[in-house]
Amino acid sequence: VDSDLSSSFSQFHAFAADGTPAGPEIPLDSGKMVSGVEPDIDREPRLIELDGGGFAAVWLSGETFLPHDPVDIYLQTFDADTVVGPFRANMEFNDLLRLDADIAQLGDGRLFVAWSVEGQDVPPDANNPTGVYGRLFNLDGTPAGAEFRVTDAPVDGQALPRMTTLADGGVVVSWLAYGRDPGDSVSENGVYAQIYNADGSERGGEFRVVPETPNGYELHQELIGTQDGGFVAIWWDSGQF
Repeated sequence: VDSDLSSSFSQFHAFAADGTPAGPEIPLDSGKMVSGVEPDIDREPRLIELDGGGFAAVWLSGETFLPHDPVDIYLQTFDADTVVGPFRANMEFNDLLRLDADIAQLGDGRLFVAWSVEGQDVPPDANNPTGVYGRLFNLDGTPAGAEFRVTDAPVDGQALPRMTTLADGGVVVSWLAYGRDPGDSVSENGVYAQIYNADGSERGGEFRVVPETPNGYELHQELIGTQDGGFVAIWWDSGQF
């Protein structure tokens, strides 16, 4: 998947096992390009393989991506015969800035989309008005419930959700939390996570992925599930050494 800001769209290109192209490049878009309406900027796509074949993608769609301009999350699924969507993942079409979307598939077949959003449910004393939210979808694109907050902590500097599916069909969602731990400044952050069961219910409480370090500044975490049912996390830390 490629994101082209100069042309304001994201696109995908399928390849055979030997690396030869299996068809043309196809744009991912929020529906405006194909409808003839002036397109938004569709960028930062994320992609997963679906059980039984096919794949799903999520991406950000906004007019400018300038501070405080509205950005929404879109979802689309593909298989050999059918393209479903795109669908807007967030419930409300409003002026909130949404960023950092990701996607995973639960063991019951549903899709779990997570993103960070600025300005939603923010307490008056928040230093950083961003939180992490999620929503479940059926494979036909219909919502399987309302959007919900992924973290139990007050909205105050949670961002960059990253996800992976576990061997038992559960899903792990991780995110960055700025200034959360006692003594942290608002510029220090840690990586936290929450595990969900295959039916979408929470498994235990959220936990810290990266051990707390003085002046820690962890960024760009990624997760991958392992065959024994666990997962591996990787991240960049500019303050640990």
